Amino acid sequence: MDRREFLKKSGQAALAISAGLTLEEVLNGCAGTSTELMSKDKATVTYPSLRSHKVQPPEKGCLIGLMRDYTLINRVDMLFDYYEEKLGKKPAFYALCCAIPFNLFPAERATMIAEQGAIPNILPEYNGYTLEEFANGAADQAFKDIASEAVQFGQQYGGFFYSPMREINIGWSSWGKQPTQAKKAWQHVWQIFEDTGANEYTTWVWGIKCSSDGSADHPEPYYPGDKYVDWIGLSAYSRAASQTTSSMSFNELTIHTYNEMHSNHPDKPIMQAEFGKTQGRSQPHWLKNAYKTIKSRPGTKAALYWDYPDTWITPNDNLYLSEGSMAVLKEILKDPYWITAK
Repeated sequence: MDRREFLKKSGQAALAISAGLTLEEVLNGCAGTSTELMSKDKATVTYPSLRSHKVQPPEKGCLIGLMRDYTLINRVDMLFDYYEEKLGKKPAFYALCCAIPFNLFPAERATMIAEQGAIPNILPEYNGYTLEEFANGAADQAFKDIASEAVQFGQQYGGFFYSPMREINIGWSSWGKQPTQAKKAWQHVWQIFEDTGANEYTTWVWGIKCSSDGSADHPEPYYPGDKYVDWIGLSAYSRAASQTTSSMSFNELTIHTYNEMHSNHPDKPIMQAEFGKTQGRSQPHWLKNAYKTIKSRPGTKAALYWDYPDTWITPNDNLYLSEGSMAVLKEILKDPYWITAK
């Protein structure tokens, strides 16, 4: 081995150890390329069973999720037909987002999803309240009403994902830089659901933004505690409008946050709760590599692509799956590793 090779391997070993691999694992050759070094997963990852009727992480494989334009959410059944036509499969879970007021349980739309053999993933909007007001009980009656409706839904259709305060660690949001209040608000709302019996069905997804591009706070200070979290959800996008993320792969965007959460909270299944790439020539290739990366991380038990035109946030930032990307995803989903609707 010459000096150049020695330095290269030494650098890889240091990277592996910083990612949490032991020196023994490095010496035994458990890590190869720098990408592989960053993943600590083994062949399978099995999580403890969640209580009651919550959404259980699959022992093997990964649940496939999608979210389409929110203006179409009142026609959820047609969206499932659309995906079946394009992909040959329907998603195992579907996100209701962006037009879901926090004080209403979207029972009608959640029922449409459940009747498609899929799991509702509810991401409510909390405009008009501060974290302190949530923690101090200003919206308690609304949450009690939501919890009561959640019980009724759960009794008929079973568990569902619920992700309040998603991307709570985004620094520029009105809630950013408030980890203490964020934890108190989360715990307070969770307790209302607990007292109402809704936590028999409500699967709490703690949603955070991956901080690789520098747009989010370090997430750990926002963690409300193991008692209050069922799954951990990660968010990451490669946006053409961003000089930082436009050239970043899915792995580069997510790996550090994934490894940290997987290491710090080994009993919590990971969901790639949001991800997307701006439509263009590179989208199909980026998508193919993204799902390849997700499959290489057996700790990730669910993954939801944001098939959505985010142009209201960033001009020309269209995350819609192109026809070429649809064809790529259709081929990917032929692998039984990916779990689709029943």
